[in-house]
Amino acid sequence: MSSEEEWSTSIKVGEAIVDLLSGRIYRTLPIALKELVSNAWDAGAKNVQIFIHEDKKQIAIIDDGKGMTRPGLENYVNIAITSKSNETKTQEGRPVIGIYGIGVLSTLPFCKKVTVQTTVKDSDEINFISISSEKWIDEEGHRKPPTPKELTVECPGRTEADDRLKDEQGTTILLEDIFSAEWDLILEPANPRKKDYMGLSGLARIKWFLQQYAPIEYHPEAHPYVDFFRPPTEYEPMNLYYNGEKLFRNAIKGAEKLETEDKISIAGGNVVFRYLIVSPKHSVEPEDLRGLQIRMKNVAIGLPTHFDIYTRSPKLYGRMRYIGGEIEIIKGFENQLSLDRENIITCPEWIEFSEFFRTRLEKQANSLQDLAEAEADVGALAVSSGVPSQKTDYGFLSKKAVRGSTKNKRALSAKSKNELITNLKKSVEKVGYSVQETPIKETPISVDHEKKIVYVSTEKKNEISIIRLQQCSIFEVEGTVEKENIAELLDDKSIAFNYSHPLFKVSKDKKTIKELISIVYHLHYQNRLTDEGLKAFNNILLETYKDDEYGDSHNY
Repeated sequence: MSSEEEWSTSIKVGEAIVDLLSGRIYRTLPIALKELVSNAWDAGAKNVQIFIHEDKKQIAIIDDGKGMTRPGLENYVNIAITSKSNETKTQEGRPVIGIYGIGVLSTLPFCKKVTVQTTVKDSDEINFISISSEKWIDEEGHRKPPTPKELTVECPGRTEADDRLKDEQGTTILLEDIFSAEWDLILEPANPRKKDYMGLSGLARIKWFLQQYAPIEYHPEAHPYVDFFRPPTEYEPMNLYYNGEKLFRNAIKGAEKLETEDKISIAGGNVVFRYLIVSPKHSVEPEDLRGLQIRMKNVAIGLPTHFDIYTRSPKLYGRMRYIGGEIEIIKGFENQLSLDRENIITCPEWIEFSEFFRTRLEKQANSLQDLAEAEADVGALAVSSGVPSQKTDYGFLSKKAVRGSTKNKRALSAKSKNELITNLKKSVEKVGYSVQETPIKETPISVDHEKKIVYVSTEKKNEISIIRLQQCSIFEVEGTVEKENIAELLDDKSIAFNYSHPLFKVSKDKKTIKELISIVYHLHYQNRLTDEGLKAFNNILLETYKDDEYGDSHNY
């Protein structure tokens, strides 16, 4: 048997709430959707599904929570005269997220109508109610003037009865006729030039925000996050699906653990938290994952933050692009949350909390800077030994963080191989590594990160790169050069100089001379310069740097 009863109810919305909603208390649609997901969490839902119906300009949010009776449904939509329960845990043992009772009305600035259908277990009734936004919100999501101080909005409803419903429970919320401006954002294509979440397509942005904000778990393979923030054992996690795809929390790919603390208490025990700081050893992308994500009751509070560390040093702020992580607040700040749960209002506890993390982030930023120096110095020594700069990735930081051009520049600016080795020893010892010489010839530099040892081959210990050409480096080596000659190219990569030659006695700019000689002698070696051309070059070079004492009597 089935039957249907139509009814209506009026909801009263105070002026302050109208201002908040029309000002978009939840500034974006994804954050408003997160509010509905949080409601499903509080209702004990095991599964929540969100569908974007592109052909109908609709969004459906479906959960299998405990549902609502007709009185419960009327109470749910009466934001101005009701409040959430003071309970801190749900019947399932989950921490209660919602405390303000804004609920379904949070989505009204984004669509013309919201319809809720809901049923409870062991009941043969399913209840429907529709709420229109047209009375106080225009199609841009702005308040329509003038509006009375308190709006009374009539909402049509109906109850259907069917014996087959007794085993069903849950709530479906349908956002109908999404406003055009919002719908255009949803259908917006990706923009690869942007490095933050705005570079994603509109549909992907909604997914990203849900993964960042919603009370869901990390993927089982999202190490080291899942190792520290393990799935709860005191209650059953909630599954969230987006257009059929199961979602997990956003995690930085390739992240490595930098620092963890399982339980920290500050402000006389009024604030308790734990945290994980990570780095992929290169710039975090999208940029919105840079910094530490604060969570309370399993829900994100705003986007990740650096706690204004740039006030200490702009250089530190630059290193923040390599750092991410998460803070879980176990106790405290319950009364300092902004209405949209995007910020914690400044208070003495927040000031102490922020200072704690500025100190931790400063430490990690300095450590990353030390790793960058080690990577650059090891790479510079490798370049001086003939390794192409693009192949000098030694794992202290990634090649995305320390470019090959930096290593190449350091190699060319060094006065000797010994200088590069000295610099290398200082920088790697600062990060806890040691340097060992090895007779291995296959590679001039290798690093064992488990043993924290940098191995330096003795095969080309005394070589130093003179100049980098397009296809190779030319290295200075020890060798015997006939006393009347300036230099001798031993092969296409090795050159020996005669420092007894008058040219090196008259010139103070030995670096420039050696670079010029290396280039021209290399051209001669490749048969791109004749013997006469080389002789002419030598004469011009000596003429340029000659001293009256030497004249032109030497044979070059």
